[in-house]
Amino acid sequence: MSCDLFALNALANELNSALEGGRVDKITQPEVDEVRFFVRSKGKNQCLVVSCNSQAPRLHITQNKKQNPVNAPSLCMLLRKHLVGSKLDNIKIFGQDRTICLSFTGKTEMQDIAQYKIYVELMNRYSNIVFTDGKNIILDSAKRLPLDEGREHAIFRGLLYEPVKQPKTCVFFAQKSDFENFSGGSLEDYIMSTFSGFSRITAKEFVAKAKLYENIDTPFDDHKKSISESLDEQIKKISKPSQIQTKINLEEQEKTLSEEQVKKVVELLSIFENITKTNDYSPCIIGSEVYPFPYTTLLAKEKQKSELRTFATMSEAFDVQYGNMDNEVRIKAKIKHLATATKRIRERTQRHTNSNLEKLAECENMDLLRLYGELIVSNIYKIKRGDKSVTVENYYNGEKLEILLDEKLTPAQNSNAYYSRYNKLKRTQEFLEKKTFEDKILLSYISTIEDSIAQIKLNDNIEEIENELKAIGAITTKKEKQSTKRADKHTKAQPPIQYKYEGFTILKGKNNIQNDNLTFKIASTHDIWLHLKNAHGTHCVILCEGKKPQQDVIKFAAEITASSESASIEVDFTERKNVKRMPQGHPGQVTYTDFKTIIVEPNEHCDFLV
Repeated sequence: MSCDLFALNALANELNSALEGGRVDKITQPEVDEVRFFVRSKGKNQCLVVSCNSQAPRLHITQNKKQNPVNAPSLCMLLRKHLVGSKLDNIKIFGQDRTICLSFTGKTEMQDIAQYKIYVELMNRYSNIVFTDGKNIILDSAKRLPLDEGREHAIFRGLLYEPVKQPKTCVFFAQKSDFENFSGGSLEDYIMSTFSGFSRITAKEFVAKAKLYENIDTPFDDHKKSISESLDEQIKKISKPSQIQTKINLEEQEKTLSEEQVKKVVELLSIFENITKTNDYSPCIIGSEVYPFPYTTLLAKEKQKSELRTFATMSEAFDVQYGNMDNEVRIKAKIKHLATATKRIRERTQRHTNSNLEKLAECENMDLLRLYGELIVSNIYKIKRGDKSVTVENYYNGEKLEILLDEKLTPAQNSNAYYSRYNKLKRTQEFLEKKTFEDKILLSYISTIEDSIAQIKLNDNIEEIENELKAIGAITTKKEKQSTKRADKHTKAQPPIQYKYEGFTILKGKNNIQNDNLTFKIASTHDIWLHLKNAHGTHCVILCEGKKPQQDVIKFAAEITASSESASIEVDFTERKNVKRMPQGHPGQVTYTDFKTIIVEPNEHCDFLV
């Protein structure tokens, strides 16, 4: 969440209006860095999500649900102990940086009234969730920051919580004197260097909204006019555009703020701070950021205009933008070890394949070694021990050949040496051809695993893909390192995805183990089997149960089969009896015959899921 203090202040004010005085009914912690509070407020049950994920920190009301772990983490248990049944007093900005404070009133084990606070620090990789008592003594936190040398903001149990210190003045504490000190130059740069809480784009928008050099008082008009006249006179003497620009910059440097302009800036600052109470308040997303109102400086660009999305509340905007971002971050973290292991074994297999191809190239001339052995035997009477070479006639084509000899060996031994080298290269060629073929199949199989990883969703089970990678040696546990026994390729598969359409059941596998199980254990002989043409992809089956599916049913199933693609694509379909396992192949690798092809648009058809 790279928003500035103005956007967070608008969010805090909005959340306070929605949840103030609410009762905490339930607390969950679906992620190690994310806590959810279920609050009953103003006759509604609402879920407040608090996340300190370094790439997608957030605080807002959400409608999205997440699966909770079987065992609650220690922070979640502590929050439940003190805050379930408590009242949420208020939500407001705390300190001078991007920190929001949630205040609660609850009861101790002795039923005494107690105050608690949660500080949500939304500072990207420095984000945190800190739980304290009424005196700001830290009870626990999502991330613990020890008191190392040079660290001013330490977080651990028993320590007094203090806000993040800022060397600049908080923008909410700005006074007229702060702007009276402006001595000229870029007001936008002055704001960024003097106040904390402004992002660069908000500072730019603030200066644009202020319109400081329009409709100003007479003294400033006269001053501006005199500058313009003197500038015109100087421009006449200048020929280079760079010098003209230098003079224009000098003019800008001379501009300072009058008393009336300072008053105007302070008033505008108050409007920005209380934007939720104005008619301009219109939460929106522009590009990839959330703003409390549409920024004119951003919408000046045509590209940004097309990316403008407006919402009724800041929570809705944050839920859309950062909820999607959070899902992407979680999925990437979930599949990181799978993607790394897959990449590693692909590179290793490709490296071995390239090396084997180079060695195979060396075997191309092995028949010449066999010919040398034959010719030495045929002309053994011409050779004496100690000869370094012999010239003989190749009786296959009549050409003369010079054969090098080892002077330390007898003629018969020289012939045997050539035969031995020939036989060794022949065995090597047979082995390498077999190994290269197996590696080619393995690389194809790895591609199918990569496709399965790319389609993993947040709540999907990844155990089957882990087992696939274990089976090919991409992932090795400590126990497996001590044993050469490979993981079982035919691990028990999870149920496939199921659809219902016009009386037919359509099943779709999500990975190779499911594909193998679906094709060879679930599907019957005359069921319709579908697969992407000449591409890696999922296996789909139409369970016919004695009925013959019409073309629209096949088209529907083909669209599901192609749902991982981004454009129209060809899908093959045939009866299950025409599908065979690939010889020496891995789970999910098949060959098939007697098929037909249909071109379809990808469609996941979520509405027909069972």
